[in-house]
Amino acid sequence: MPKRKENLLNDFLTFFKEFSKYLYKRVRLVFVLSTVFYEVVSQWTSGLKRYSLRYLFWGRVKGYRAVVAAFLTVLVFLLPFIFRRQPITQETYAIEQDAYATFAQNDLLIEQGTSQTLIPKSRPRMDIMIYTVKGGDTVSTIAEEFGLSVDTIVWANNLSSAHVIKPGMQLKILPGDGVIHTVKKGDSLASIAKKYEAAEQAIADVNWLDPPFTLEAGQTLFIPDGTMPPDPTPVASTSTSATGGNVSTGGGSPPPAAPPSGTRFLSWPVAGGRGYVSQCYTGWHNGIDIADPGWPNVVAGASGKVVFAGCQSGSCPPPGSSIGGYGLAWTIIIDHGNGYSTIYGHLNKLYVSSGQYVGTGSAIGQMGRSGTATGVHLHFMVVRSGTWSSLNPAQFMQNHVCGY
Repeated sequence: MPKRKENLLNDFLTFFKEFSKYLYKRVRLVFVLSTVFYEVVSQWTSGLKRYSLRYLFWGRVKGYRAVVAAFLTVLVFLLPFIFRRQPITQETYAIEQDAYATFAQNDLLIEQGTSQTLIPKSRPRMDIMIYTVKGGDTVSTIAEEFGLSVDTIVWANNLSSAHVIKPGMQLKILPGDGVIHTVKKGDSLASIAKKYEAAEQAIADVNWLDPPFTLEAGQTLFIPDGTMPPDPTPVASTSTSATGGNVSTGGGSPPPAAPPSGTRFLSWPVAGGRGYVSQCYTGWHNGIDIADPGWPNVVAGASGKVVFAGCQSGSCPPPGSSIGGYGLAWTIIIDHGNGYSTIYGHLNKLYVSSGQYVGTGSAIGQMGRSGTATGVHLHFMVVRSGTWSSLNPAQFMQNHVCGY
């Protein structure tokens, strides 16, 4: 029995040895054939290259060169059209399918145009400029030049007086009336808004803050329409002035004139007349915010056709959740057939769908705080139908709000 096992082991070793030799010869043959094939292909490619250089470019056959030149010219002119981005068309989806909308946009790089990003002239400036004082400048003339109030210039530059400026001084010019705040430990959006008597939503919008609106120490925020807290230093009492105790910080501009009669076609867009205006229309806020912590119903400001009902920004909180997403989130757009449309944003629930006709005062949804919203409110907009060219809703509303 042991001798039989020894014979089997020898047989296995002999088989393994012969099989290894067989594999070696096969691999060597494949390697030799691959080398020969590579050499043949290389010689054929070199010959083709020499032929192309000789006859297409350096030969005497002018016809070939003309064809190649024409092909390259056509290719250069066709490339911009091949890579040109096509406009996105407006699409509307049903609410049940987690709807979202995309709106037409133009190419950023327009053929035969500038290579710089095109910025609409109507877009408000959002950065802080540095202005060097020239001879003859005063705080008043600088404020008038940039459309700001004197207080805004004084607050931004820590001036002790409206006249303490000299040529060569560099002043900070804010993008609008308001103040600059450097976030300190423990600050929140609510505490900052309260300190400067400003709107939380406006601060979030202007500074591109997203939920949950977490602030970092050292962060610089622009507080639109904010006012600097009064100096805590006690002052001697004086007689009451004829204008009262409140001083306007709106830059001295008169209230806007009322629009012609007949244009106020919009009723209050919240059921039962509830809610209060928490923020008006400004250069950085394209609508009116109407707040009510009781989550009331939102109603149509005028009769019309619902042209969109869904997730406007493409990111909305899931059903059953009232907070999340960004932008206007759950939104309804109504075309009133007179060239104007109204937009209702930050909704919590939608009661209508696209294509449905609604009457004035009909409940269309529930006020909420979906998207970029600091509290329960309605973002109410008026636009020219088919566009996002916003107008001040106050001039179209039957209720006299925001100076109209």
